[in-house]
Amino acid sequence: MIDKRLLKLERFLESNEPLDSLHDYFGMSQRNMSRLLKKWEAENYIELNTRVHSNKSISLKIDVEKQLFLEFISLANNMKIQDIKSYLELPWHSKSIEAIQSIMKEKILGNRLNINHEKHTIIDYVEQIPEKIDPNHNFKLILAQVCSQIGEKLYVMDEYGHIKRNLVKYEEWIGDHLHIYLHSNIKFSDGTLMTATDVKNTLFHLTKHDILGDWFKLISDIKIVDDFYLILRVADFKAVVQYLLTEHCSVILKAHKGTYIGTGPYRIDKIESNRIELITNDFYRTPVDVNEIYLIKNEDMAREKQLEENEYNHLIVNEVINEIVMFNSAAAFNNMERYEIMAYLKRLMSNDKQAVILPDIKKTINVLLDVEISNSVKEKLKKSSLNFNFVEVKEYHSMLNQLAEADLVWLSESYWNDRVYHMLFYIFPGKSREWYSDNSGAKEFYEALRKDSIEEVREALNVFEKWLEDNHYRELLKVKKQKRIYDTKYKNVSIDQYGVVNYSGIIV
Repeated sequence: MIDKRLLKLERFLESNEPLDSLHDYFGMSQRNMSRLLKKWEAENYIELNTRVHSNKSISLKIDVEKQLFLEFISLANNMKIQDIKSYLELPWHSKSIEAIQSIMKEKILGNRLNINHEKHTIIDYVEQIPEKIDPNHNFKLILAQVCSQIGEKLYVMDEYGHIKRNLVKYEEWIGDHLHIYLHSNIKFSDGTLMTATDVKNTLFHLTKHDILGDWFKLISDIKIVDDFYLILRVADFKAVVQYLLTEHCSVILKAHKGTYIGTGPYRIDKIESNRIELITNDFYRTPVDVNEIYLIKNEDMAREKQLEENEYNHLIVNEVINEIVMFNSAAAFNNMERYEIMAYLKRLMSNDKQAVILPDIKKTINVLLDVEISNSVKEKLKKSSLNFNFVEVKEYHSMLNQLAEADLVWLSESYWNDRVYHMLFYIFPGKSREWYSDNSGAKEFYEALRKDSIEEVREALNVFEKWLEDNHYRELLKVKKQKRIYDTKYKNVSIDQYGVVNYSGIIV
């Protein structure tokens, strides 16, 4: 079998990019790139001319795309779906990818799609339906779920915290400029090609993001070189900006007939006050087994505690939301009082049957509350003799306006501890940034964000978090678990740390 990476080499040679960037394009060191080229030369796939230092120093001795296409046709009938995807994800020319998709539907999925017209549908219950599909607006879990099905990000982060290319073919930093080369065969669900203009429009839109807008403004300029090549100017916090492009809010979308469309595996078919219906994107690069997704508003089912696994279904439980309390460092409470209040709140919210010791504190405690959790919190605290003054906030900007007067803020967050940059979401975007601006640990962490080394960022973060915990400025009060039931015929169900389901990866 031909090494599929040869097709990447063929695309690189067609691009006329400088040879020095070849190892970056392949995501490997120069030494390993050199070894791979020599291996291909020994296998008679390429010819190397060491006297010339340019793309012309590498010559292909075969028509890689043609040979791989013929290889796919000969093996398609016996391939597993994951094997097929490994071919479909290669950088084919558009005509080849269309032919491969057609052949796969005919040879591999023919019985299901063309003969019986059988559809595989998944229904998931959610607690709310967003008022509008806009990744910049009140970015809750349900919105992340929808946007991640209809759109894709420039980069993704794997389970180990490493940033991987997705819509990006390759990139390179030259000074303060990030040069991004896009795949040229990515299509929106209306059949139009995704171009650098679509990426630029999305990045501009993200500067208006409720929480992360100021960070996206670090991209001070975007220059479009051609349809699939753009240059971002980022003078500071370069690693942070590239990290943000892996977040669910960063999916590449464009406005279309009153809603948004993307390049993801699904598109919105219908959206109503009580449900969202998603169907497959016919222009997506790889076929999917699940054809329809119904996200139904049903709070009782979404919160069902009695869901059980049996012979017909399997149960998936994941942590999706943490309730976190942050104390204002300027509030009139000393370290011991903060400790007593935090311990009291944590015991109360954990449903621990042991007696809850009430702190002897007479001061009024001004609390900013996310409106979506306020009822449950108030229910817990209504019998408390502590003097709580609650201020409910629905929109993020309302929280900013009230922040200075608050003693603590009660947040409902999708919080992933393993992500080095998670502090961006509830400390430095402004939710409580002003409270800790004079702390040396916070300053050290903020400065570390300017560095390219994740380890330096992680080390500074550990110091800052230890200061928060030692001084009782932060407490994790409650972890909300989400239960999902799926028919046993659905395999390979995966849910990320934010609670977003990868429906397109499900195998029937």
